[in-house]
Amino acid sequence: MDSRDKTTDSIVVTIEIDELSRSSDLATEYFGGGGDGTGELLVRRFLQLVGASLYAFEDEYPPVQTLKVVVAAFDGVADTSGTKTDKTLRLSASYFTHARHTDLDHELHGVIVHELVHVLQYDGSIDAGATANGGFIEGLADYVRITAGLAPGHWRPESQPPASNDKWDRGYEHTAYFLRWVDRNSPSNTASNTSSTGNVSNTAATFKLNLLLRDLVWDDALFEIVAGAPVNQLWRGYLASFIDAETKAADANVLANDHAVFTADLRSLLSIAESQKDPLFLGRMRASIARPLREYLLLFNSDDEIVRRGYEK
Repeated sequence: MDSRDKTTDSIVVTIEIDELSRSSDLATEYFGGGGDGTGELLVRRFLQLVGASLYAFEDEYPPVQTLKVVVAAFDGVADTSGTKTDKTLRLSASYFTHARHTDLDHELHGVIVHELVHVLQYDGSIDAGATANGGFIEGLADYVRITAGLAPGHWRPESQPPASNDKWDRGYEHTAYFLRWVDRNSPSNTASNTSSTGNVSNTAATFKLNLLLRDLVWDDALFEIVAGAPVNQLWRGYLASFIDAETKAADANVLANDHAVFTADLRSLLSIAESQKDPLFLGRMRASIARPLREYLLLFNSDDEIVRRGYEK
């Protein structure tokens, strides 16, 4: 077990189930009725995952000492509250039911990860209350949820452009997608921050920003420190990336159409040539199309049978 696991293992986790929720799917299937340790193991598993996602070193962790997880019947999904050292995470027994979710495991685990980010992240509360941008707080929580492979199907797809009136700090998955783009594309990004799978490490800009909030109050200018550019400039770059993607898609459609036209014309030429018995005619025809065929093969890297048939004759 590494130092990060030891850090999260030092948190005292307790499970509390209210009387109205004892027969719920959440209590009976995931928290063992509160008495067999099943719920604590589940929470500790994701505490370790979230801690390792946010922090690289033991001394970076916040001073959380206790975490009480409450399963209760209330409107909503989940919430987290408490002080710097003592946290309470509530899960709604009314929301987490098989009747509402076809994959209850996936939804519950994703929400637990989201809420545990709130347990372990910094919020810029130095002498008073939290100062961090609320969109950043919620976006970071969903960022970690995404990298854990626990994003729900009803979210806006990451490849889909944001709404025209969106801002970077809309929060939740909308801000999470932006933060992931920043970590991959900002001027301060380095190859060491990005893995072969496209995920970023906890030394990337977003996680550096979270760590700065341990000692500093929130200011949008912090993006310049960790990402090398103002947040509004980064947002414009993020929006422009969707235009670039649309342009590439349009170019791909043009190439596909060109391919279809070219192969249709080539079919006609080959049909005419093969209908002739004159070797001289065939030789002149093949010579005339040899160069454009070579260029076509290089351009399209084509394995089209008709194209290769024309080139190889």
